[in-house]
Amino acid sequence: MLPGIHGVVRDITEKIKLEYQLKESEARYRDLFENADDPMYTIDNQGFFKSINNAGYRILGASKKEITGTHISKWLTPESLESAKQRIKKHTSSETVMNR
Repeated sequence: MLPGIHGVVRDITEKIKLEYQLKESEARYRDLFENADDPMYTIDNQGFFKSINNAGYRILGASKKEITGTHISKWLTPESLESAKQRIKKHTSSETVMNR
């Protein structure tokens, strides 16, 4: 075997392009979420806020920091909480959730 340098060349242009497109798509989604006119939020399976948009925290009258990580029951009326519990249960059981 001859002494020397061996290497592998791989064209990663497509991978870089796809990563850039993904970052742009995520930024557009984040902007839509944050600046939507309607309140939007994500919660975990136990009902704790993971995120909330600008309209959501304005309606609740608190900062994102005050809301994120708290349980949804802290912010809802008893009637709304019962509805939310049913929706969470349906979502976690893979049932179809209908908007009312």
